[in-house]
Amino acid sequence: MNPASLTDLAVAAAHDLGFDLVGVTAAGPAPDFGRFDDWLSGGHHGEMAYLAKRVAERADVRVWVPEARSLVLVGVSYFREILPAALRRDPARGQIAAYAWSDDYHEALKPLLFRLDAAIRAVSGRTTRGRVFIDTAPVLERSWAQAAGLGFVGKNTCLISPARGSWLFLAGLVVPEEMAERTSPSAQPGTCGRCTRCLDVCPTGALPKPYLLDARRCISYLTIEAKGAIPRELRPLMGNWIFGCDLCQDVCPWNRRFARPAQRAVLQVRPEMSAPLLLDLLAL
Repeated sequence: MNPASLTDLAVAAAHDLGFDLVGVTAAGPAPDFGRFDDWLSGGHHGEMAYLAKRVAERADVRVWVPEARSLVLVGVSYFREILPAALRRDPARGQIAAYAWSDDYHEALKPLLFRLDAAIRAVSGRTTRGRVFIDTAPVLERSWAQAAGLGFVGKNTCLISPARGSWLFLAGLVVPEEMAERTSPSAQPGTCGRCTRCLDVCPTGALPKPYLLDARRCISYLTIEAKGAIPRELRPLMGNWIFGCDLCQDVCPWNRRFARPAQRAVLQVRPEMSAPLLLDLLAL
């Protein structure tokens, strides 16, 4: 099968499996790796030491997978309606970021990626599995997703799809087949323009300037990744967020206008996870 036909098959299979966005790009040096390297050098990753490991593999996917020739990038929407103000402002409740309102997305998406790989293998004749990645491998998913046309990186450092917004799980597949490069069918140009709503809304100053996230001040980092005590000066600024934070996405005009739920229910939402009562959590 020629590269273009193989891409056609992969894109169709990905949509059949429930992926909302699909793009294909050639393996090689990671796009925008220099920006990531500068971010690490500035210490903006905080205690996430794992991000500073396996740098050579992050810099070029072919170091991780020597036989790599193509990457298939996919996106799945996890858009949820913004919680009613009564829930968000209830001091008896703690807010949880929308991505965590469902079961573990790693476990939900991995089998689908292997099924996508199987569809490619069925026509290419390959007998070994491709390599999947869902933010646990040494791959810069966001940069590769931008290269594959799934969207653009916004000032809040999230990947924004002009057709879907930024409420996206990003994942992908590295394969040895040569495939024709293909952007997502819903891809279209997009920028943040002069908008700075995400920078302005961040209560802890985690976005000191456009396109720069200082994880050390990010509520998501402080409530999920940081191992020590939260700095005292940041505690009063965090509101009732107890696991993650969605503020910089909530205010994004792209999300306000274009975000919509996934085309298929790949992830089962658990409403009780959105804003649990704090006393209930203490009783666990």
